[in-house]
Amino acid sequence: MIIYKSKFLEVNYLEVQHIKHFLFSPYASYMDREGLFHEMLNFLSHRIHKRSRLFYMDMRRVEHLTDEEFMSWFHTYILPKTASFQATKCAWLFNGTDLNWDKKIALPNRQHIHHKTFTDPSKLMNWLHSGN
Repeated sequence: MIIYKSKFLEVNYLEVQHIKHFLFSPYASYMDREGLFHEMLNFLSHRIHKRSRLFYMDMRRVEHLTDEEFMSWFHTYILPKTASFQATKCAWLFNGTDLNWDKKIALPNRQHIHHKTFTDPSKLMNWLHSGN
């Protein structure tokens, strides 16, 4: 079920798996970093009633914008909002990246969100549904 759609980003709620799936469109490959920040914040500004503890971030079309600065911004502005959704895992899909985002992020309210990067969608889905 599509819960958000713009020219650059589509967010689907995969009901059976209880996963929010973020998929950037081909147009997103032309965005700059500020455009990426704007698009993600724009999605979060909508009241989305479908809540999920599992997030699947397909970053392949915006991989050129993902670096330490992006991750720092994500931790500052996006994680607090995803924590309000009681998120527990966030999986990142890339074509290939040097960044190691495989860690557990502790938030001020003592909630933890596990992050892991993948290049294989099936391994990503297995990890999301595993107990790790």
